[in-house]
Amino acid sequence: MVRRLIDSNGLPKSFKPPAFIAHRAAEVLAELVELTPLAWLFMLPPLAYMEYVKIAHGVPMDDDHGTAAGAFLSTPVMLFFLAVFEAMGLLWAYYNYTLVTGIFMLCRPQVAKVDGMVVITEPPLAQPGAVDAHLRSHPKLMKATDLLAKLSGFEGPSENEHHRLFGAAGEKGPEMLQLSIKLQAWLLVASFVFCGASILAPDLTSILRVGPTPLAVGELVVFGQFWIVYTSLLLLVAPAIFFMFTVVSSIEGFQSEAAIKAALSAELTEPAEEAQAVGIKGPTTML
Repeated sequence: MVRRLIDSNGLPKSFKPPAFIAHRAAEVLAELVELTPLAWLFMLPPLAYMEYVKIAHGVPMDDDHGTAAGAFLSTPVMLFFLAVFEAMGLLWAYYNYTLVTGIFMLCRPQVAKVDGMVVITEPPLAQPGAVDAHLRSHPKLMKATDLLAKLSGFEGPSENEHHRLFGAAGEKGPEMLQLSIKLQAWLLVASFVFCGASILAPDLTSILRVGPTPLAVGELVVFGQFWIVYTSLLLLVAPAIFFMFTVVSSIEGFQSEAAIKAALSAELTEPAEEAQAVGIKGPTTML
């Protein structure tokens, strides 16, 4: 990937890929951690109803004594939210992971052994017909992508094969997928925090203080499996999605000019910083 990036942009052989990837990853991460009103829109209904249930049981703030233990299990609305959010979380993670993995594999150069030597060839993306074959083999995924592009307003033209991998989103594909990843990540984080602090912690407190009761134990098991699933997605799947998205949105048809300039700038200033570190007098910059 990096060799193609260097060759296609006429970059010096000393170009440092880690600096390029690090700068691009910082750009993506900065966007993902920004909590927007749209992110709150997904989480507000269940969080508001959780507080309503707690207040109805005389707990207007943190339930430090396990007073509301078992209350959520006996509330049909909360069980409905649980089922919807667990199904949505799993399907959403599957969509993001499947879409970005397929694109990543097409952008990844092939490694083969020829006469005992390791040979690196062009990625499938550069091979005729590879994109068409990928699109034909994932009809449901691409239909979902086209629908998402239409609903989110991220429809755009496709000027190269890389753009086509994002369906109707085209050149706006990374923006659309980044928004999808962002909302899913915040859903996972909010579920991890609020389910753990507002439901599971009071259940454990009640069990330790007054002993196990059917409602407290049942709630701990039912909501606990939801918490485990979301925690697994947050710790195992989300980082993989983040890494692959950072790569596929930075190379080939979506090269990040800002990341390339930042890497080149770091390469130019590094010798001056090293010289200063060992006490060599001279210019403080080579820019």
